[in-house]
Formats: sequence, structure tokens, C-alpha cells
Amino acid sequence: MTKLDVMIPTLNEEARLGNCLASIFSQRFPKNVELSIYVIDAGSVDKTVVIAEMAGVKVLDNSALKDPEAAKMIGLNAARGEFFLFMDADMACAEDDTLWRLLQPLIEDETLAGAFGRYAPMRGDVGLNRALSMNPMQCDPFYQAFLPRLPEDSGILEFDSAGINIPPIAGTCMFRTELVRKSVPYVERYFDVDTPVHLSRNGHSRFFYAENARFFHGHIASFGQLARKRLRNLDNGRGNGLFTTQRVSRVYRWIAIERFGLFRTALRAAGALSGVALLPGAVIQMVRHRDMAALLEPLLGIVVGWSVLWGTLRSRSGRSFIASMVWRSGTFGGS
Repeated sequence: MTKLDVMIPTLNEEARLGNCLASIFSQRFPKNVELSIYVIDAGSVDKTVVIAEMAGVKVLDNSALKDPEAAKMIGLNAARGEFFLFMDADMACAEDDTLWRLLQPLIEDETLAGAFGRYAPMRGDVGLNRALSMNPMQCDPFYQAFLPRLPEDSGILEFDSAGINIPPIAGTCMFRTELVRKSVPYVERYFDVDTPVHLSRNGHSRFFYAENARFFHGHIASFGQLARKRLRNLDNGRGNGLFTTQRVSRVYRWIAIERFGLFRTALRAAGALSGVALLPGAVIQMVRHRDMAALLEPLLGIVVGWSVLWGTLRSRSGRSFIASMVWRSGTFGGS
């Protein structure tokens, strides 16, 4: 019997949890797969816990630390299956075999440390979120300028131990439980985007990208909300912001000049900041998805890019971060 655990951190998610759970319960698996679902609640005062209990899932307590990263560590400690996956309460599986498309490669190839899918736009969602979800990792164009891209088709990817070629895949990633427990240092808060780096550093660098394993994610609803979220992402005080990714407890680097060199990185960022360079890609996405929302992509680059640039330059840690990146580019020979 193969056992899979799905973990959902929550805080006042009564409006969205039911849809998330329904999409998981609708998943089709072979008879030898056993699915367990955990809701890890941070002290909701609405009907979140009631919805979870009525659905028959196990509820774990996260009221002491009250944040999603703490919930994930609680979930990892509680996992009993060979494999596990974290989902946000505002996520849903796009098809009824989404999770099987991730699980099957892991069962068939024991050398794989994890398997990950992609985000996809959901018909009826707000246009801004549909545009953002056309990127498999749900990264806006400004962040795309700094990050490695995913291939077009499914297949095995080999990651480097430094994490330079690893995209931020963990939001849709299913892992082998014991490998993660052995590779990730125990801390109160679990940062899932770091997990592929920890695994690769410990020799578990093979992952499967399942392009057809798709998730919906109600990530954002307005430009203002997106700009505020990105500013919080810079340095939110919990050690998982952009400026703090170099701390000992964090290993994933959102910006690594070694990926493209200083000149190409600056050029890519400038293209996102201007928005003009994004127009051809936006038109291609519009045709591919048959959705006019794709034309919002240049605005996404401008709003996020200038918000992040302003937030970086006004902050002492931000200016130090830029200086350290430039220094690293010289150290590693980027140009």
C-alpha cells in the first residue's frame, strides 16, 4: 500500500477550504494508494475547523506560532505516508488525476526525490490572477527576469547542489517524506522553497516535472494587493524575505547573478520594468490561452518591478543586498 499525505495550513479559510478539499477528495488513484489529508490550523475564529472536521480530515494545532511555515513543519512531523504534498487553502487540483500525475513517477522511479506540477489559469478567476497563472510558477515578469525557466514538456530535471538552476517549484511539489526529514534541518518553521536545495545538497537532485499536473491558485486579486505582497516578500521580519535569503537558515536564492551574469540580469530586469519588451510574449500567451487577460503581463512587470526597486533602494538591507549581488558577480566572473 502506497500512502500519500496532503497538508493544508489554514487561518480563517472558511470561504475557500471547502473547494480545496473537494478537489482533493475527487482525485482518482489506483486501489493500492491510500490518501490522508491534514488541516493545520493557526487558531481560526470562523468555520474553518468545522468544515475540516465535517469533511473527516485530521486537524492539527498551529495556534502557538500562527504562520504557514510553522504549520508545514508541524505537518512534516505528523506525516505518516511515504510521500507528502503541501497545498494552500486557496489552491485546487485542476483535474481529477492531478495528484496521481505527480505520484506515479515517484513510484516508478525511486531515484526521484520529488515531482512537481504547475499553476494554470482558471476560467472565471479575476483577469489579473489568470495572467499571473499563465506562468507555471505563478511568477510575475519581474521575478521571471531573475529565475530559471521550466521546460515546455514533462521530464526528469537534474538540479545542482548550489541551487542556481532550481526554479521556485515547491508550491506544487510532492516529496519523499523520509528524504526530506533526513535532508532538511529541523527548525520551527519549514520553508518549502528551500527543500529542493537541501535535497540536492544531500545528493537527491533528480526531480520530475509533470507539465500536465496542474493546480489553480487564487493568489492575487488586484495590482495593489500584488504590490503590497511583493514589498512584504522583500523582508518580512521572519527570515524568509528576499533580503534575508542569504542567512544560514535559508538556502534558496531568488536572485543569483551567477545564473545569467550581471549584464544579462540587468537587461532582463530592465525589460520587465519597461513593460515594452513583454508585449510580444503577452500576445503569444493571449493566442495560446485564448484569453485577453494575458495582455496584463506588461503591467504586471511595471507594477511589481518598480515596487520592488523602490522598496529595495529605500532599505539599508536592500542596498546592501544589491552591493552583495554585484560583488558576487565579480567573484564568479559574471559580466
